[in-house]
Amino acid sequence: MLAALVGVLGARAAAWLFGQSCDVYFTVGVVTTITLAVRDAIFIFDFAESLRAQGRSVSDAAAESARLRLRPIPMTALSFILGVLPHATATGGRRRRPERHRHRCDR
Repeated sequence: MLAALVGVLGARAAAWLFGQSCDVYFTVGVVTTITLAVRDAIFIFDFAESLRAQGRSVSDAAAESARLRLRPIPMTALSFILGVLPHATATGGRRRRPERHRHRCDR
């Protein structure tokens, strides 16, 4: 759950830093970030529990599950980031709406 909190705080800080609006696209991105963070934590925990059921110690099971999931988790996050990067840096469409229709993240 700490990963979800860090993801939300990071998204909020990035939106504030770059002066982006907190619109529906921002909200969908935050929900997706939370979903990815929680899903990755569940995968690690579930694999550690299965190793624990096989008789391994808690610390060995946690270390092994984190080691085996080390590559797939960043790859998923990186593919998501690269997939939404064109939309996040777009200058047309929603960016051209009048300011009164947007909610700034720094308020």
